[in-house]
Amino acid sequence: TTENTAAAAQRSFVISPNPAKNYFNINLSSWKNAGDILLKLSDVSGNQIMQQKMVAGMQRVNLPSLQKGLYVVVVTSGKEIHTQKLVVE
Repeated sequence: TTENTAAAAQRSFVISPNPAKNYFNINLSSWKNAGDILLKLSDVSGNQIMQQKMVAGMQRVNLPSLQKGLYVVVVTSGKEIHTQKLVVE
């Protein structure tokens, strides 16, 4: 529907702190009616580090022991895909 399309266009997420060390918080409050939400964390080579189901709202994501560097956070729901870069110190 047009309403769902408009909502999808406005969806995004906020990661903090960025740079992160042991964890980051992710704000998915704009994903309230998105259905199943999946978070994937990959390195810049595309190797998937972790994957977990999420719910709309603010959540803390604990990071596994990672090398310092640049990573990609991908949030998907249905056909929607949003990405952001995450720096790990």
